Amino acid sequence: MGAGGPIRDGRRCRRGGAAAAARHRVLPAREGARIVGERVRRETLCGDEVRTARLECGAALVAVAKPGFVRSHAAVAARYGSFDRTFRLPGLPVRETPAGIAHFLEHALFEGRGGNALELFSRRGSLINAATSYRVTSYYFTAVADFMPQLAMLLGFVRAPHFTDASVAKERGIIGQEIGMYDDMPDDVRRRLLMGALFARHPIGTHIAGTRASIEQVTPGLLDECFDAFYRPENMVLIAAGDLDFDAVRSAAENAFAAAPPRGSCAGAPAPVFEDETGGAAERCVSRRMPVGCPKIAVGYKETRSAEEGAALLARECESDFLCEMMFGRGSSFFARLYEEGIIDESFHAHGAVFPRIGYVAAAADTPRPADFIAAVEDAAARAADSLVEEDFARARRKFEGEMLRRCNSPESLAGMCLGAWVDGTGVVESWDALRRVTLDDVRARARAVFAPEGRAVAAVLPHEWEGRL
Repeated sequence: MGAGGPIRDGRRCRRGGAAAAARHRVLPAREGARIVGERVRRETLCGDEVRTARLECGAALVAVAKPGFVRSHAAVAARYGSFDRTFRLPGLPVRETPAGIAHFLEHALFEGRGGNALELFSRRGSLINAATSYRVTSYYFTAVADFMPQLAMLLGFVRAPHFTDASVAKERGIIGQEIGMYDDMPDDVRRRLLMGALFARHPIGTHIAGTRASIEQVTPGLLDECFDAFYRPENMVLIAAGDLDFDAVRSAAENAFAAAPPRGSCAGAPAPVFEDETGGAAERCVSRRMPVGCPKIAVGYKETRSAEEGAALLARECESDFLCEMMFGRGSSFFARLYEEGIIDESFHAHGAVFPRIGYVAAAADTPRPADFIAAVEDAAARAADSLVEEDFARARRKFEGEMLRRCNSPESLAGMCLGAWVDGTGVVESWDALRRVTLDDVRARARAVFAPEGRAVAAVLPHEWEGRL
């Protein structure tokens, strides 16, 4: 170990830890940059400077300086995911599109007029990928050299769609195979069964890739329409992390968006439209038979609230994380007892997720005793608010702070945190602040809100020969 602390990810770690993790201020942009006269938000996260700005075109820019790092990472994203299949543009009627359209568009963008993006990046020895989630689609790469030329390539192909009947037919075949793969994955089937049992009308119950029937409805014209609606600059963000120059990154982004201005005449970001999901779970218990060795069970609890974004949504996310860790984490009495009794094994996991309007907490395991597992989760949920204690709360806080510090040492993980914060309408430093503001009383209140008996549902993937009870 050399002077200045341990070396990780190609650079020496800065000291300061949690005490220096989140200090922020707003400063004018420095003279000579293209941002003269505007304001750039400068913050410090774990000793690294985070700059956030709004480009002239309306897109957001988040850049994290990691001096001395070998790797640099960039992601460009649109606030467009599987939740957005029904949406409204300002001044226009509600538009319904097929399930899986956001994911299909992600695939289709890789085939541009200049060639396949995967091949173009591989020639430079870099990895490029993309992902569609419930609320966002992102395109990203990591490079150890020639970062700026590759950033221009990334921005170029994401801003230059080229959809043809032939390319759509090709992607339809590829995505159809992907859907078939997911249909053969018992854990994925269990998750979709649970979401469908909890929520009757929300698109969370449909796979992000859609169905074989829904992707048959996708056409080049529909892809163009969705691109024009959601890939507008004001609905997009560029995130970069590494040993990079902020002004150069900003200049590249401005040039890329200027070279491909928004198409169409509609201004303003689209808004997703959802049907009402208040009330209890849609179904109490759902199951499917598959060739598995033992039952795969998930118990979930549904929560609905009014639309939340920004600080309110971020606070609820943190409370949910604390709740799941304290109740079901590997250090919990719940895990220890069920593991010792042979009810669960290493496959057990629990998590909570929150979105505008809805949320849930779920616990899942491969178990030879599904009835005992379900009863144990229900009992823990019924006693949750009274069983949460300060010792477990402090343990969870230490774990989450350690995880965040570790993620700050990876450009990829750090960019992922920045992206999640942007989707929620906050900033990455605010995520740290929210984590430190959570109290034990907040977590207890969250338990009372989410663990309502009428919101409980069970999903099971059972062996064909299973004759037991749930």
